[in-house]
Formats: sequence, C-alpha cells, structure tokens
Amino acid sequence: MRSIAGDSCLADAHQRLLRHRALFAFRFLVGKAVELQLSGSGARYAGVLDCVDPDDFSVVLKSAKQLSADTEAGEPFESGSTVIFQRSQIAHLVADGSVNYADGVVGAGGASVAGGFRTDTEISGRQGDHLYGRELQTATSWLDPALDSGELEDASSNGRRHSKNQGKAGWNQFEANEKLFGVVSTFDENIYTTKLDKSKI
Repeated sequence: MRSIAGDSCLADAHQRLLRHRALFAFRFLVGKAVELQLSGSGARYAGVLDCVDPDDFSVVLKSAKQLSADTEAGEPFESGSTVIFQRSQIAHLVADGSVNYADGVVGAGGASVAGGFRTDTEISGRQGDHLYGRELQTATSWLDPALDSGELEDASSNGRRHSKNQGKAGWNQFEANEKLFGVVSTFDENIYTTKLDKSKI
C-alpha cells in the first residue's frame, strides 16, 4: 500500500515534469506567429508570441489581431496591440510552420554542441554547398588602382609601423571614400569640440 505522502511526492514530481516540458516547448515558439482560442467565448486571436510567464503560464502576444468576435470582451479590441492572456482563458494555442526542437541541442552532423570535437563542416551544417564551383574574381576587378599601391603600411627597421604616405602630401581618407564609394563627408571638427583660433597657436 502506498502512503499519502508518497502519492503527494509523485504528483509533485509529475507536475514539475509537465511544467518543464511545457516551458521547453514554449521556448521554441517565442518569436513565432501563433493563433490561440479562448475557452469561454471561443474567440480567436493571432499574433507573435512574445513571452510566457514561467510561473502562471500567461501568454503575451505582440501585434495581436482578433480573428473572430469576442462576446466576453469588456472593451473594444485594438488591432496591433500587445495582449496578455491568462492560462485559464486559453483553450488551445497553435503555431503554423515547423518548429525545430533540436535547435541548439544537436549539430547537423549529429555531434553534441555542448561538447566534443567537430569539424568546420559539422559546425556549418554544409550550408555552403551551393558555393562550390563558383568562378572567383580578384579584388582588382572592383578596386581603383589609382588609390591602391599594393600595401597599406610598411614596417620600419625599428619594428614600429608607419604610414606609407608619411612625409608625403598625405593620404585623405575622406577623398578616398568619395572616389571609391561616392560618399561625401560632412565632417566638421568644430561640431565636436571648441573651435580653436589657429592664429594664437
């Protein structure tokens, strides 16, 4: 014969298990378009599942739309609003499309994400297969040779780096951006600091 205390412990364990499973499922629905039906009036609402309260399982829908009239609603519904539904109000909740419950748990190659060695292919899940066999182009096809002399910087003999154009007229990054990308700079140093009187310097 079982004791009452033993039955109570089993019931508590069962409740914790059901709660854990529900939270696990809701985790993958957050951010997805869902539709729910209310238990009392049968009214249906659609929106983006924003969050679920882990304590009382109330559901928050963002950008909510009313799909059918709610006879029990106390005030008019504003389409596009954020709505909170208590667990006791909800008859069922439906998410369209597939939900990948293995997301973040098992990699594409079957190896555990949490530990173990994986190759680059296993990590990427072979998502770049469509890129194989492409004809590659050199960067010179889109770079302006007048602005590029081959190197960005030179190393001096003492190990310090200096600009290749140091001591020359100087390289103007704003001019280069305008020539390469058509971006015209509106930079004015006086916006960010006190204007200096250069005659007093």
